[in-house]
Amino acid sequence: MAELNGNNSLRDSNRASAESSRSHSTGSGSSHAHGGDHHHHHHSGSNKHKRNTLFKRFTVWCAENKKFLYKIGGVALALIIIVVLVVLISVRDTGNGEESIDNASHDRQASLYYNDAWYKENTDLEIMLVLGIDKTSDQAIARDDAYINYQQNDFNALVIIDHAKQKYDVLQLNRDTMTEVKKYGLNSQYTGSEIMQLALAHTYGTGGKDSCRNAIDAVQNLLYGIHIDHYVAFTMDAVPVINDAVGGVTVTIEDDFGKINSRFVKGREVTLEGEEALQYVQSRGGMEDDTTNLARMRRQRTYLSALQKVMTAKMKESSSWAVKTLRNIVDFLTSDMGYIDIADLLDRISDYRYGDILSTEGTTKTTDYVEYYVDEEALKKEVIRLFYVKAD
Repeated sequence: MAELNGNNSLRDSNRASAESSRSHSTGSGSSHAHGGDHHHHHHSGSNKHKRNTLFKRFTVWCAENKKFLYKIGGVALALIIIVVLVVLISVRDTGNGEESIDNASHDRQASLYYNDAWYKENTDLEIMLVLGIDKTSDQAIARDDAYINYQQNDFNALVIIDHAKQKYDVLQLNRDTMTEVKKYGLNSQYTGSEIMQLALAHTYGTGGKDSCRNAIDAVQNLLYGIHIDHYVAFTMDAVPVINDAVGGVTVTIEDDFGKINSRFVKGREVTLEGEEALQYVQSRGGMEDDTTNLARMRRQRTYLSALQKVMTAKMKESSSWAVKTLRNIVDFLTSDMGYIDIADLLDRISDYRYGDILSTEGTTKTTDYVEYYVDEEALKKEVIRLFYVKAD
């Protein structure tokens, strides 16, 4: 149970819990602290008992069938031993799978105390973290031997799906947000955490799924330990493909793009085509009124709102549109879900009510780079509103 009263009591509690989890899970690859010790020891003991029982049975059988074993020879005996080892390994893996399920279930039973009332996490929510990587697919090839990469999570948004209310919202997070990020060194060894830009979370790891999971950890920590169900990361190549798959996206140009694109004149309505979509949502450097990331984030929200409308229309026109489009960009995606599963989820929520694209309040500080500091009190209220319900 956590409390949100005070300046940073919940965040401090979560960070202390995270430190405890790290010391517990070092070398195991575990990233969840909730209930970790209890479940780990329970399943570990259970699996050890099963393995011992199987081994004893195997030993007794060998003693009772010595003559038979001599007849079948060494090769067959080796095969039997391999089979037994496979059984033992499968028992161990089943235990680990049960541990993951138990922990995930426990995550969604979290509760907290805020302004004289108890709240519990909304179990009707399905939350997906969408990451836009600042590289093309050929630049963002995951390397198994790498422990750090140069792929930043430039775009960060949570899709918050409420299946009970049949609605969804999007919470956009500033890539310059200063937050706690886990760091990894040689051989993927955890080396501690540091306050840095959220966009740097993805740089720790191979650039593949492990980097995405590190970004999830950073976002969960920023948002007081909420639980994220899925992630989808896409490289820059995906934007023009998606844009053209809906027939182009029409926006009103709100900023002076200077020499970046002569069609992008402030106040003009433009239907973005191909690479123009990427220019519109990515351009930042060299723009007269975008010394921070805030104007670019506003353009991204404008684009996403327009994209959502035409994408929903496409999915209603054709039940196979989402699958075909995702198949075309599968090489640009990294996710814990298959592209067919993503398409099914998109189709499912196409009839849901679309709420809004939200962003966090905060202040910007410019040093050698841009630093964005969230308004903690405003963020606490937003986390309660979006992810929790009042306890009975």
